[in-house]
Amino acid sequence: MVTHLEAVGSSRALAEAAPGAGDVPRPEVNGGASGRGTAAVGAAAGPELSVALDAGGPRCLLELSGSLCGTSVAALAVQVDQLACTSCEHVVVDLSGLVRIDEVGVNMLVGLWHYVRGRGGRLEVVGARGSLVHTLAEGGLVDAG
Repeated sequence: MVTHLEAVGSSRALAEAAPGAGDVPRPEVNGGASGRGTAAVGAAAGPELSVALDAGGPRCLLELSGSLCGTSVAALAVQVDQLACTSCEHVVVDLSGLVRIDEVGVNMLVGLWHYVRGRGGRLEVVGARGSLVHTLAEGGLVDAG
């Protein structure tokens, strides 16, 4: 399933758009100016989330693996901060490795959509399957049909 959303702010704005995400653990971050990076929040902080960012040119890829929930959204916020340092116009969010998402995670993705749109870009969500499609459809991020 592929969804195109016309759609970028800061991760602080995203965190404010994600109720319950205010007090989340700090993620471990790897990467830097190369345009590639990863961030992860480990199991000690709750369900694990790994986010990889490949920001080479006008198209950026965010790959999420694990659980995107209130205790793990910080890993995504770190990589969104990195997007602000790029000229990405087309952001692809690959959810094929995501096994769980809650309301806070959906709100974080909605905030990302607003962020990308605010920069005049486009957000594309790919790889959602099973119950994730239904959850994301409720948040307006994908077409459940």
